[in-house]
Amino acid sequence: MSTESQKNALDYAARLLAPRAMSEKTLREKLEKKEFAPEDIQYAVERLTEMGGLNDREFAQTVARYYRNKGFGRQKVAQELRRRGIGKELSDEVLEGFAPCSEKVVSYLEKVIQGNTHDKRMIRKAAAGLYRRGFSWEQIDAAIDVYCDDTWQEEEKTETEE
Repeated sequence: MSTESQKNALDYAARLLAPRAMSEKTLREKLEKKEFAPEDIQYAVERLTEMGGLNDREFAQTVARYYRNKGFGRQKVAQELRRRGIGKELSDEVLEGFAPCSEKVVSYLEKVIQGNTHDKRMIRKAAAGLYRRGFSWEQIDAAIDVYCDDTWQEEEKTETEE
């Protein structure tokens, strides 16, 4: 049977989770900040986990999917998962086979390079931007090679059609 303080902790935790999901670690930190007793926090976390309101795996998958669809790379997503309280083991598991949305990467390159595939400064700027978005240098090189090669092929087609 739960005590009044456990019910209060559970109610507060449920109100925190109602508008948006969060990790167990973040929830614990918020409950500690409100100065609930450790046993009350444990009770609230266990009950919410049992009821399905608190699930680190689903939360991590949602965050990873969101950032993937925004065109961010694996490193940026892993950093964001750590910032939100997801442990390295679960983060690595969720990001296994992670591939960013290639349409978003191409869109980013088009926005920055703007077809100037001969302009080294623009290519460096695009590479730096992709690096800040969490891509490895190997991924950046491959994306730029593909983008520049596709642009060259389109230019050659246009020239031969004329």
